[in-house]
Amino acid sequence: MKRIFVLSLSTLLSAALFSQGVAINEDGSSPDASAMLDVQGADKGILVPRMTYAEIAAITSPADGLLAYATDSAAFYFYDGSSWGKIANQFQLGGSTDYSEFEFDGTLVFNGNASTWEDIQVPGFSVITQGSADPDLEIFKDNTRAYAFDDNTEQEVFFTVQLPHSMKQGSTIYPHVHFSTATGGSGTEVVRWVLEYFWANIDQVYSGATASTAAGTETIASNAYTHQVTKSFDSITPGAGTQDKISSILICRLYRDVDVANDFTGDVYFLQFDIHYEKNTTGSRLQFIK
Repeated sequence: MKRIFVLSLSTLLSAALFSQGVAINEDGSSPDASAMLDVQGADKGILVPRMTYAEIAAITSPADGLLAYATDSAAFYFYDGSSWGKIANQFQLGGSTDYSEFEFDGTLVFNGNASTWEDIQVPGFSVITQGSADPDLEIFKDNTRAYAFDDNTEQEVFFTVQLPHSMKQGSTIYPHVHFSTATGGSGTEVVRWVLEYFWANIDQVYSGATASTAAGTETIASNAYTHQVTKSFDSITPGAGTQDKISSILICRLYRDVDVANDFTGDVYFLQFDIHYEKNTTGSRLQFIK
């Protein structure tokens, strides 16, 4: 003969069952009308399933709103229908790998693909010339002027660049040059810009006797006075521990390579030098330390 034992919750605590929800408490109070389950307690909490994040991520076909606690990252995770969202002391918005979060001190950090891109700008008229191989300051259009780099003389400008406090330390940077021409190209003519530089962190030595180089080549647009940019400029990866920190500075020389094959015949107007960098915070926590 089968025996069925039913243990009433009332032997453990007071529980009230109503058509609109369930209340679990010690005083017999009714559940809130908006809740299917209303748990109350003055000295106890609720424990949800606890496991590693890998185990959470391996749950098969998780339901929307499923909740679990990851013991290895000390955080709750909920499933939003497509990915696991994180709830922790560090408030997080986004997915499990690409997200923005406010850390314990209130700092906003962008992780994974949540990071953004910014420009370090060196305007055309902020550069320095030194007298012997200078581009000419010529009329661009109407009464405006710009530095014009010749097609038969290696001309140069000089400037410095400081990496900002918002940069993702150790990340690759992407130089490029904005330029224009007074006549259109043939479809095969190009301009090649070459950047020579020394780069060092604070308290590090500008090492080596020869500058490092990066270059970019761009085909001249068929229409005159087109605003162009060298999209294929060489990227630069900083040296670990020597060039990869905030406030590091590049000392730079930029020139037009007049010996490149299919060099454009005519002046090229230099508008601006930029560096695209990856930004993962809005600034640094300390003056000289990220």
